[in-house]
Amino acid sequence: SKRKKHGPPAITGRQLFGCDPTLAAASCPLFLPVAHLLRSMTKLSVNVNKIATLRNARGLHARPDLLQAASDIERFGAEGITVHPRPDERHIRYQDVRDLRALITTELNVEGNPTPDFLALVREVRPAQVTLVPDAPDAITSNAGWDTIGQQAYLKDIVAELQAHGSRVSIFLDPDMALVEAAATTGTDRIELYTEAYARQYAAGREAAVKTASGFSLSIRLTSGGASS
Repeated sequence: SKRKKHGPPAITGRQLFGCDPTLAAASCPLFLPVAHLLRSMTKLSVNVNKIATLRNARGLHARPDLLQAASDIERFGAEGITVHPRPDERHIRYQDVRDLRALITTELNVEGNPTPDFLALVREVRPAQVTLVPDAPDAITSNAGWDTIGQQAYLKDIVAELQAHGSRVSIFLDPDMALVEAAATTGTDRIELYTEAYARQYAAGREAAVKTASGFSLSIRLTSGGASS
């Protein structure tokens, strides 16, 4: 007997269009093409901070080898590598960013607070994407997003500068519609939503964790993440 081809995940069509995609396509005419489009737009970039944390704890030349790990991650199918070099270099070091830029064949996403040292690094390396994160130097982990309303002018300048150096820009922010709308006017290419609240509420059920935000149909792309020390 012929093997059946697997279609897109069933829940996607039901949630988006209120129809049952397990029935004939005619009963859900929008589901198949749009679900395929959504699936094709999803890309995975793997954060390798913790690999560097383990390496650092075991000595400068100890395993695991960060560069080998990044190369393996790409080989396994990831479409990008993400790093967040902090001022104290407790995991990713600035030299790691340079080495990864020369090695990887997919996209390099460098996250961080746009301090003078960080900006000098990304100007030099010119990664595919720079994600702006407003964390303090002593922050254990990223725990809040930008005030894209109050810091609008500052962010516009930083975004324009980084784009002029050839990098795509993403802004890290809380999932607040007013902040999302303000982010869109900074000129940023993407936003990254801080997802701690979603993760904490997920135990109560997916529907309780997800808040409908139909206004997110902005001309910027979306990344999810956060709380990665």
